[in-house]
Amino acid sequence: TVVGLYGELALIYFAIDPNIAASAWHVSPQAKSDFSFDNLFIEVKTTEGESRKHHIRNHQLSQPEIEIHFASIKLTPDTSGQNLLEFLQSVMALLNPINQAHVVEIFFNTIGLDLEETAEWRYSVLGGASEIFLFRARDLPSPLPPVGEFSAAVSGIEFELNFSTLMNLGIDFSIFSDFKV
Repeated sequence: TVVGLYGELALIYFAIDPNIAASAWHVSPQAKSDFSFDNLFIEVKTTEGESRKHHIRNHQLSQPEIEIHFASIKLTPDTSGQNLLEFLQSVMALLNPINQAHVVEIFFNTIGLDLEETAEWRYSVLGGASEIFLFRARDLPSPLPPVGEFSAAVSGIEFELNFSTLMNLGIDFSIFSDFKV
């Protein structure tokens, strides 16, 4: 979606080193997460809503021997903000040519060539990097998958998680502007 892609580009844009973030973005079609670093995955969740409610799939919460973080990003509709293509151009200005080619490929594989409908939607990232929050997947509550003989019969568990509520309850999180990969 436009909102999700905008959020993923925001993670690159606000990264301490945008080239490192860009090179970790959708490293392969089989990538299990939005950003894959050596021993760390980052799954980006973006919303336009008042609270940080995000759609989570149970399989996103755990991978053997990999630490997973969820980046929660809030976009705000903003008539003076950038549309998706303008934001892509801002991101591209920060990248070396190899990462520019990678980002353009992922962008157009995701959104397609018809950018007309995206031109009217303008956003800004609420608070910039200081309002992008990272949560460790292992700290997040989730529905328990079935065990034993029933485990083979259940798949695709999905749920909505309100990160704003979790923050109010004191769950540990990091601020992206302080986060080093």
